[in-house]
Amino acid sequence: MTRSYYFGPGPASLPLDVLLEIQSETLNWHKTDLSILEIGHRSSMFQELLSELSLELRNILAIPNNYHLIFMGCPTRMHFNLIPMHFIKKEEQAGFWITGHWSRMAFAEAKNSHQAYKIPLELKNDKWQLKENTAYLYATINETLEGIRFDPLAKSSPYPLVADMTSCLTTEPLCVEDYAMLFAGAQKNLGCAGLSLVIIKADFLQNNKVSNLPNYLDYNTYVSTNSLCVTPPTFNCDVMLKVVKWIKAQGGVSYLAQENRKKAQALYAAIDASDFYYNEVPLAARSWVNVTFNLRDKAKEPDFFAQAKKAGLIGLEGHRVIGGVRASIYNAMPYQGVMHLIDFMMEYEKNVCKNTSNYY
Repeated sequence: MTRSYYFGPGPASLPLDVLLEIQSETLNWHKTDLSILEIGHRSSMFQELLSELSLELRNILAIPNNYHLIFMGCPTRMHFNLIPMHFIKKEEQAGFWITGHWSRMAFAEAKNSHQAYKIPLELKNDKWQLKENTAYLYATINETLEGIRFDPLAKSSPYPLVADMTSCLTTEPLCVEDYAMLFAGAQKNLGCAGLSLVIIKADFLQNNKVSNLPNYLDYNTYVSTNSLCVTPPTFNCDVMLKVVKWIKAQGGVSYLAQENRKKAQALYAAIDASDFYYNEVPLAARSWVNVTFNLRDKAKEPDFFAQAKKAGLIGLEGHRVIGGVRASIYNAMPYQGVMHLIDFMMEYEKNVCKNTSNYY
C-alpha cells in the first residue's frame, strides 16, 4: 500500500500496521460481533483491555509498581491546571524551566491560580536559585513548536520533578523513577487524540491530597476506580494498546530511539550542509522528533509546501505562532520517509538555485 508521508506534529502518523489492524476490527472487535466503538467500559472485555494496556506500558517503560497509571479522556493541556491544583499548597510554589511554547503555557496556567517562578536556564544545576518552599519542578522535555529538547537532570533535583512528555514518551529511554509524575497526550507517539496518560508516584499523590478538588478532576478518583470513574475513550485505549504492542514488536523503546536519532541526524545534516535551509536551535538542544528549519527566501515557503505535497510529503508547515518548516518524525515515521523528504529538499534547492542567480 502506497501512502503519503505525514509530518504533522499531532495528531500524528500512526504505524500502517496499526491502522490496518484497526480497519480489520472496526466491525468485529476480537470476534465479539461488535465494534470497539460499541463495547461498554464496564464490560469485562474492556476492563481486560485496560489491564493489558497498563501491563504492556509498565513493560516497555519499566514503570515500577509504586507508580500509578491513569488514563484520562481530557485535553493534555488540562494537566497544566490540574497539576498546580493538586500539588501547590497555599504557602508553596512551583519552579518552571521555560524552554518554549508549551512550558510557557503551563507556567502561565500555574500563575493564574498559584505561586510559580522561573528557573534561569543559563545557570548550572548547582546554581538554579531554587526556592525553599518549592512543591515541585516542572519541565517540558520536548518543545514541538521550536524543536527543542531539554534535559532537566532529574537525578540532581532536590524537589519532585514533573514532566510533560507528550511528544517524546516512548521515543527514547528514560528512568521513570527520576520523576514524581509524567504525563503525555496519546496523539504523538501513543495513539490518537482524546486520551492522556499520567504516570505518577504513589507517595507523591498520597502526600499531596487536596480536600476541595472537584471529584472528577482529582487524580485520586481515577486511581481508586482504575480510571473508570467516568466513561473513558474506549476506542482510544484500544488504539493505544495496539501502538504499545507495535512498539514492543519493533524492538522496544531502545530500538526506536536509535531509529529516531538516525532519522534526525540525517535531516539535520542535510539542513546544515545547505545554503538554502537553516536551523537556529543550538546543537545540544535540538529535538530528535521535531526538526524545525527555515528557507532563506521566506517568500518561497508557500511553493515549497505545495511542491512537497505533490511529492507525497504532507504536514510540513510550522506552527502558526512561529511559522517556518517543521518535520515531526515521531516513532511511526519510517527512515525512508525522512530520506524522501531530504531528497525533495535537495531537489527543490537545486531548482531554486538554477532559476535564481542570488537565491540566498
